[in-house]
Amino acid sequence: MKIKISIIIPIYNTYKYISRCLDSIYNQRLKNTLFEVILIDDASKKESINKIYKQKYENIKIIRNKKNIGPGLTRNVGIENATGNYLLFLDSDDHLSKNSINLLIKHLRKNDSDICFYDHIEINELAKTKKQKKIQNKNYVLKNKKKIIIDFISASIDSSVIFSTFKRSFILKNRIKFNPGLHEDILFLFKSYFFSSKKSYLKKLIYFKRNRKGSIINSINEARIKDYFYAFNSIYKFLLKKNYFKNNERIYKYLYKGQTGYIYEMIIAIIKSQLSIRKKINLLKISNIFVKKNFNSEFFPFFTKKDKITSYFINNIDNIISLNEFKKFIVNIENIHKCPIQKKK
Repeated sequence: MKIKISIIIPIYNTYKYISRCLDSIYNQRLKNTLFEVILIDDASKKESINKIYKQKYENIKIIRNKKNIGPGLTRNVGIENATGNYLLFLDSDDHLSKNSINLLIKHLRKNDSDICFYDHIEINELAKTKKQKKIQNKNYVLKNKKKIIIDFISASIDSSVIFSTFKRSFILKNRIKFNPGLHEDILFLFKSYFFSSKKSYLKKLIYFKRNRKGSIINSINEARIKDYFYAFNSIYKFLLKKNYFKNNERIYKYLYKGQTGYIYEMIIAIIKSQLSIRKKINLLKISNIFVKKNFNSEFFPFFTKKDKITSYFINNIDNIISLNEFKKFIVNIENIHKCPIQKKK
């Protein structure tokens, strides 16, 4: 079986990292017939990218969006322009391990899977020293479809597409595309799990993920909050359309477990952020608007620390109108959390 991997890299103002990203591909010295690189510049501020990378690298397509459309729609552009039979999504501030593409090709020839999962390392640049944490993804493929759906909607597994490689014909056949906005991975990966009949796991370290200051995942704002709820609502509507809740109403509790967990993470992220107190209060109140629109208290559990913090947030955030009330709110959250959340000044 012939394998050609299309490596799709959206780029937006990440020039500090892109050379390392591309070198991790081209230093593997593979034949051009085995891979292609599709670099899509999402209307970055600098205009010199075409000249720089066409001169340095071969076998690369460079596309520039006329306006900024976000990482998800930019990846769709990559899929449309891909000629490989497998798709690998690589963020421009990340990189691949040595010999990773060759290992993937050998695995895909043998398994012919719709989705191939592999291990990755997280490089935490926010710590005082660059800490590395190896993550194994084998549990994603050792479960049946129902279990994967339960784990996904209860937020028990990662929803990033960058730790998998996808068969292009499978993606096109099932009309799987990225949504606009942030958290664009969520529905794409969920549909991939839902429709896939053959998944495989490559027990090798393939991907290095950089956790850095200023990245989307480390930025908390109204758009990120809104798009997360939009993504999970899209999953809910998709499952409704597929009659997945019929005779299976218990699935709702897993959906709300995932929502509860996210609300908790969102609250903590806002409190920990470097934003002003006024902006924190505003974001928390905006968050509560989305929570009330999307959250059904009928399924709300009250057992874990996350549940209790989410419950306290929902019942008290609207009462905060002064700095002193916000301080009391934080103290009560920390008491439930049983440890400090904000750095003390």
